[in-house]
Amino acid sequence: MKLIYICFCVLFQSLLVAQVGIGTTSPDNSSELEIKSSNRGLLIPRMTAAQRNAIGSPADGLLVYQTDGSKGLYMFVTNVWVELKPASTQVGDIKQGAQNSDHNGWVKMDGRALTSLTPTQIAAAMSLGMTTNLPDATDRVVKQNGTTLQLGGNNSVTLSQSNLPNINLSATTSTSGNHTHGASSSWTGGHNHGFNDRGRGGTVWITPLNWWGTGLARDLDGWDNTSWNGDHSHTITVDQAGSHNHTVITPLGGSASPLSVRDAWISANTFIYLGQ
Repeated sequence: MKLIYICFCVLFQSLLVAQVGIGTTSPDNSSELEIKSSNRGLLIPRMTAAQRNAIGSPADGLLVYQTDGSKGLYMFVTNVWVELKPASTQVGDIKQGAQNSDHNGWVKMDGRALTSLTPTQIAAAMSLGMTTNLPDATDRVVKQNGTTLQLGGNNSVTLSQSNLPNINLSATTSTSGNHTHGASSSWTGGHNHGFNDRGRGGTVWITPLNWWGTGLARDLDGWDNTSWNGDHSHTITVDQAGSHNHTVITPLGGSASPLSVRDAWISANTFIYLGQ
């Protein structure tokens, strides 16, 4: 009976002044409810994560204490349950760590379907622009390019001719196809050589018998060589028959080994914070 009376008095007082003071008769004007105590605290509803997620149409600002998983105070803010913790972790934060699986609201970015996450995590992921799957950070580095959570680039490189240095390669042709060409001198430049006739003491002009400049003449004493005066050259035309190509092989000395484009690395997993 006494308890009913106290509750009635508190309710009657709240109806009169629209404020409730527990442990005080003069609650602060800015508060609807003020609790004062020097040896007790405020205990808000406690429940599991599943029970919290089952609350229908939670209002923004609703508070509960989660008793399993990542234990702590949770507030419902813009369709997402946010854990109230001293650290400044927010939905969408990304970190790297040695952990191998999800932990404390941090979800491994391994490309799995969003349907494998909790309802709270699904809502958080969709608020960040994800639709069906988590981004897969396997073998990728984080890059800031103005667009968040987009995948791009590749782990291979293709070299084109424009990437190669502008150099000349030297080579030796094969010896196969050894051959000779025929040639004939022109008749242009026909001429005589002066010949000193020893028998008659005079000079006789003769035409050389050989095209390379040596001629013979007959006088009373017999056959003699002409003088070397008037040396000359003839034009040689080489027969073009038998034109052909030679194969030139220029080894580059390579072994077709893959080209690595990766820096030195240490392996770690990438996580995104989506809450519980």
